[in-house]
Amino acid sequence: MGIVGTALDGLKTIEMVKSLKPDLVILDVSMPNLDGLQTACRIKKIDKEIRILIYSMTATKEHVVSLFKTGAAGYVLKEEPLSELFQALKAVSGGAAFYSRAVQEILQDHIAQLEEDREKGGQEIRTGIAALSKREKEVFVLLADGLPVKEIARRLFISTKTVESHKYNIMDKLNVANLAGLTKIAVQKNLIKV
Repeated sequence: MGIVGTALDGLKTIEMVKSLKPDLVILDVSMPNLDGLQTACRIKKIDKEIRILIYSMTATKEHVVSLFKTGAAGYVLKEEPLSELFQALKAVSGGAAFYSRAVQEILQDHIAQLEEDREKGGQEIRTGIAALSKREKEVFVLLADGLPVKEIARRLFISTKTVESHKYNIMDKLNVANLAGLTKIAVQKNLIKV
């Protein structure tokens, strides 16, 4: 492993990446001109295979999650012993990932929150569907299947105003803002086929 170049800001880093084509780039979150996130995004557009290691004093949830999504393979805090940076360099250059314990905790909390939100959303949908009347369920399936209000009214032998009323009640109970949201729920619950 050898150092092929150093840069003091994000723009210079991008120029050097283009010309030197390194295997691994170490970035700080805080840099002039382009911050670490913007620089990482541009590097990944240049070459997805370039490994990125973040070495920074900054570890907010926003930065950690954004850089993880960008494809940063490692994230080490400057407050950690230098040996941790060396471990990260070895791991990341070898194709593995390496995150400081504090960074791992942020990512784990984020994943747990996503899972909780997903489960909560699923529970809200189940509760919302259970709250629909028999007629609302019929209207819901037909709406989600893409039928216009007039056609639903004709099929169910009810007025278009009644269909519209059911539609707004359904959307309210399922907490969706449009027909696309209804269709998405119907597909998730296997109520319609796409």
